[in-house]
Amino acid sequence: MNYTTLSLQELLARWKLLHGWEPLSPLAALATPQLDSLLALEIGCRYSTLLSTLPPQQLPLDEFAGKALLSLSPTGCLTVAVPPQCLRPVSVKLAQWSAPAEVVPQSPELTLRQHNPFTAATAASPVAMEMPDGSIALYPAPGTDAALESLIGVPAPAADTFLLTPPMLAAMADTNLLSNLNKANTL
Repeated sequence: MNYTTLSLQELLARWKLLHGWEPLSPLAALATPQLDSLLALEIGCRYSTLLSTLPPQQLPLDEFAGKALLSLSPTGCLTVAVPPQCLRPVSVKLAQWSAPAEVVPQSPELTLRQHNPFTAATAASPVAMEMPDGSIALYPAPGTDAALESLIGVPAPAADTFLLTPPMLAAMADTNLLSNLNKANTL
């Protein structure tokens, strides 16, 4: 999905307009000298919440295969060490697989299925489970010549830079201005 890159200052100006903070009178601006830093904190929290809760098709996605490391696990699967630049892995594809695998949370049932020849993943229907330590377990493991073709994920937030898709921009603008003003005792 296409996304727009905004700096903190650009998003802060938009946030103030959309959430009823602009135009502030000079007296109000003097009374709240840390308003920008408080709003920046609110923006950062909202942005992080959107990155972790929105469906992947509504988020900015990037390729991380070149930065990830593959290793063979003693349990018979391959594991991918997700690079720190990837906040939320979405899909993985090994060169030996005919289809990508959506990254799903690890579950005991899904893990047990991989050890049964009748229910185990295949190259046409692979499984990628996000483990509690943040790595991704890949089934089936093709062997020692495995090559990571693709690791699609949501990029981690960078300092003062926001990657926003149209659904994210809409969600950032979603507010109930009257209730916010009521909470601030200005109505």
